[in-house]
Amino acid sequence: MVATDADVFHEPARDLEEELDTWALGIGRFLTHFASCERWTYDFIRTFGSVELRESVADSPLGVRGRIARAILRDMQPVDPYARRIEEAFIELTVLARSRNIVAHNGPMVQVYERQDGALFIRHELRSERDPARKITKCMLEDLAKRARALDEQFALLYGAMRDPAHRAQGTTLPG
Repeated sequence: MVATDADVFHEPARDLEEELDTWALGIGRFLTHFASCERWTYDFIRTFGSVELRESVADSPLGVRGRIARAILRDMQPVDPYARRIEEAFIELTVLARSRNIVAHNGPMVQVYERQDGALFIRHELRSERDPARKITKCMLEDLAKRARALDEQFALLYGAMRDPAHRAQGTTLPG
């Protein structure tokens, strides 16, 4: 029996498709959670700053919006542990943003490695085009998605907490 191209490449193609589906799910999870984190910057600015300020930063990059949102929250003089949680959350946003750019702008590519014993192996990774040393594996992507989800939840908790006068220094009020 003579093998056709469809027979020869059927299993590897299916394996590749399953591999790429796994990547797509991981990328989607991370970007979905991270997009929610980005949205919180707008909500903090609008709610605790003003609608006009929110509109003026509509086209600003995330780094700018994050610094403005954090400054607004600091100006509200949050009491501990909220002051510390705000700082930690915005630091995490900055860290995750670096990975977000790699995830959003680089697809999974085959990378070839050599083990110490000389054996070659391959795996898919996301790699920064600008800095090939910056890479993200599937395991790292899973961790990033968990961290982005936790940050999204932290921002939701902080949003609610900062609306409560008990979590701000005495005498501070919300705008409007």
